[in-house]
Amino acid sequence: KILASFVGMEGYESIDDLNKTEFLKRWEMTGNLDYSFTNRTTPQFSDAEILATKLRIKERSEDVTISDVMLERANGNATQLALYALEYDYFINESSERLLSLPIGEITPEFLQDLVNQTSGEMAFSALYPKCTRKEGEEPTISQVEALINTVLPQAKFSSSSKPQKVAGGYIVSGTHKYENGDALIDAIDRELAKSSLADKMTIVYTPNYASGLEAMNIFNENVESLEFLEMTAEDIEQEPVLYITGPNIVRDTNRLGLTITSILGLATSWYLSIYPFLLNDAIGKRVDQELELLDASMQPDLTWLTDLSFPLFVTFIGLQLVHELAHRAVAGANGVKLSVPTFVPSLITGVTSSVTTFKTLPKNKEVMFDISAAGPLAGITASAIVLAFGAKLTLISDPATLPALPLDILRQSTLGGAIIDNIIKGSLYVPEGAPTAGIMISLHPIAIAGYISLVVNALSLLPIGTTDGGRLTMALFDRAEKMTIGSLTLLALLYFGLFGSDLFLFYFSFVIAFQTGNEVPARNEQDSVSFSRVIVATICYLLALMSLIPFQ
Repeated sequence: KILASFVGMEGYESIDDLNKTEFLKRWEMTGNLDYSFTNRTTPQFSDAEILATKLRIKERSEDVTISDVMLERANGNATQLALYALEYDYFINESSERLLSLPIGEITPEFLQDLVNQTSGEMAFSALYPKCTRKEGEEPTISQVEALINTVLPQAKFSSSSKPQKVAGGYIVSGTHKYENGDALIDAIDRELAKSSLADKMTIVYTPNYASGLEAMNIFNENVESLEFLEMTAEDIEQEPVLYITGPNIVRDTNRLGLTITSILGLATSWYLSIYPFLLNDAIGKRVDQELELLDASMQPDLTWLTDLSFPLFVTFIGLQLVHELAHRAVAGANGVKLSVPTFVPSLITGVTSSVTTFKTLPKNKEVMFDISAAGPLAGITASAIVLAFGAKLTLISDPATLPALPLDILRQSTLGGAIIDNIIKGSLYVPEGAPTAGIMISLHPIAIAGYISLVVNALSLLPIGTTDGGRLTMALFDRAEKMTIGSLTLLALLYFGLFGSDLFLFYFSFVIAFQTGNEVPARNEQDSVSFSRVIVATICYLLALMSLIPFQ
């Protein structure tokens, strides 16, 4: 009651009558310096009050409350910081500071224990699940969840052992079942749910209980999906499995127009990639310059021959990206999972940064998530290596004057790609120790260049970051919490090698930060681990990625 009074919720006869959801909402608003829930208007503080508060802040006086949010929003403005502190003192009773500093056991222990569990659950699920699982107005109501617990779950032979706990996007319920695995449990729940009026009201996921434990309060923060999220481990937060009851549609919404424009730009940069290597051939470059000189004489240059030369490179490169996507789609279709149309994300370095698909329906379990994620890069890398080898052999029988070229430094950025080229075109990438490599161009058949670039693009997609193929694969192999830690460390490595090595890594780092952070949508059963055979496949994937991205020696 005392705590509730600080956020304008007086008049409750008992704690059971308190609207805890509203209480949490107001408490969070207070932390964000939003006091709009009160009936009081913000006063005009005098210059003397502001000056006195500035001095107290400068002296680090304990009677002035300064939060991280205040410091961030003030952005070095001492007057604004003083105003934030004065507003806090005005709206929040000073005794709240003393009250909140007391041990939990001394202040209505049952209520605060429930409050802490609810708060940690909100933060945990908000951090580890994507925003699409928390669509406004779609999460189930408490009455619907209670109906599920009382009517559907008993018929599905799931015995609830706790009251529903509010988390971001819905509720969690712990309990026991006698099925051999989580798949059988989800199948049973779906059968019973289909018979009820709740079928189109919710999605149920069997998952580790990331919300359990007071430690979660100290683990999660607003930047949990960024590089600051490095210390969390599964042991910190994972407890017994639960049913996560969330909204009926928790897959990502798509902006068709935006994605179509993105793919068009991706095809455009891929066409640029197809032309640019030809310009690095001195003979072709001179011929292009001669054609362009015709413009000075008001004559129309003819560059159709350049288009004819570059077309095989473009078609081969795009074809290899489609092999990647078709492998995803074949495995997804075999498992009854629907995927979106792929989007080609543009890149001036590799033509496309990645071809991105999203789940339109949820995978059944982590093994299906793994299989779909691994299929694309494995097929793409295999096809790219074969095409690269074939193109290298064509190079041996082609006229160098008509071939495109790539800088030696780029061709030496991949151990796997460089080894294939150097093994077929003997000694083509060899450089004596200490000899400069800058400015050296290596002529290759267009198909070989397409295979080499595609090999690198597919390898990048296997890095365990965000919602990329590698991120999905890693999340299936471990869990959401561990994947976030691995992804953060990988991002740091990308940034380091981008700043002090290849621009390719820096560009991919920027792409992930902008579009691919966080975790993927859930599988229906995220409790059961993948088989050992898939662990072996994952090891092969990671080795292929490393071999394709570590420089050739």
